[in-house]
Amino acid sequence: MGRADKTGTMWLLPEELMYMVERGSLECFYEEEQGPQNPAEPEHKQGITINVPMSVQAVYAAALEATGGLERYQVYSNLKRSGYIVFRDPEGQYDELFRNVGYEYKAPPPAGRGWNLWGLGIFGALFNGTFWGPRKGDPFRPMLAPGAYRSYAEMYRQLAIPRKEVEWTPTTKSGEEGTKINRFTVTYHVWKPRPNFKKSAPGPPDFYVCVLSTLDTRLPSLAEMDGLFKDIPEVDRATARQKGLYQGLREGRRNVILATVDYGVISYMKFSDSRFGDEMLEVDPPAKGKGKPGNKGGKGGPPVKK
Repeated sequence: MGRADKTGTMWLLPEELMYMVERGSLECFYEEEQGPQNPAEPEHKQGITINVPMSVQAVYAAALEATGGLERYQVYSNLKRSGYIVFRDPEGQYDELFRNVGYEYKAPPPAGRGWNLWGLGIFGALFNGTFWGPRKGDPFRPMLAPGAYRSYAEMYRQLAIPRKEVEWTPTTKSGEEGTKINRFTVTYHVWKPRPNFKKSAPGPPDFYVCVLSTLDTRLPSLAEMDGLFKDIPEVDRATARQKGLYQGLREGRRNVILATVDYGVISYMKFSDSRFGDEMLEVDPPAKGKGKPGNKGGKGGPPVKK
């Protein structure tokens, strides 16, 4: 906690100072004041320096505004008490302006149909046009196009939705307020506790936390979440695959934790930017039993001695 400069002086951030004073690990004092000159006092007692200690309430009043608000300090102290290593986002600007950002959503093109039956020649074409064509707009049509499927993999490929990157354009409303600004930014970088942690080389954070207050804000929209994800570096595919396929999809290429504070009650919600279309989920055939038949007519398992 804290950073030392070239002269060896330790500097603390406001939230670090408040946290240590709250725990009783640090004591703060007001600025030194020179005492009044009293001719009746001896010379060695003239102008004694007065150091008045600060109470916890005084430290809160002096440093709370510099932390970014009470909600941010509550999240910081909660994470520190849980044992995590918490630092401020080095590039995060605490912009307190609340702006709304609109967006336009463009849906991906619909998937093609009927390609299974073209391999059957003229009969497949007639069957497809007669039975499948009229049901194009029917909401109760079967999920699979009529055809011959020889494996589950073919059926799953037919059910797969072609993945395309969603394209949207952020829009701004012209008016006296001017351009809308995205308020949601990363507030803290969080690491799991480990003994070999170094402040000079901490490595990539384990979590990115954005603090929200329910008093003056709401959950971010799609456009605001996209702007928030752009502040987070993307995890390469090789690193994501080391965690396993499903764990990598759950974590996503980017993820952020929204810490919402509702009158002192903190709730953590995790949002991930996952691309399921980039990973091919192949169907593995069921494993066949290789055990030897038992003595009692069973198909598998060790023989039973009588």
